[in-house]
Amino acid sequence: MRLLLIIVAFLLCLPQLALTQTDKSSWIADSQTGCRVWNPHPQPNETVSWSGSCKGGTAEGPGVLRLFKDGKTAGFGEGEWRDGKREGRGVYTDQRGNRYDGEWHDDKENGSASSLIRTAAATKESGVMAK
Repeated sequence: MRLLLIIVAFLLCLPQLALTQTDKSSWIADSQTGCRVWNPHPQPNETVSWSGSCKGGTAEGPGVLRLFKDGKTAGFGEGEWRDGKREGRGVYTDQRGNRYDGEWHDDKENGSASSLIRTAAATKESGVMAK
């Protein structure tokens, strides 16, 4: 009976635990243009370079984003942005060579796409990234 009470108490606390976790996502600005883009996974010593239009202080329309970590290339994206987030068709390649070529919605992979995932053991390709 005591175990059952502990389990029930834990389950009742789960929603509160989820609310206390902080969202680490944030904006990052190109130091040259001041144009901001959404950064879903910020890391220390990251910088960006944005080549494209800037509307209201955020990336807008077609453009090229370069992500740097400690001054070295950490990612490269080319495609459409809306309000500083990837939206529509685009390609993103990270520093390991993993590549996503497809549709984006609200800065998330969404819909028809191809991806290339590289690991030490193998390379895997897939065709649909529906979320």
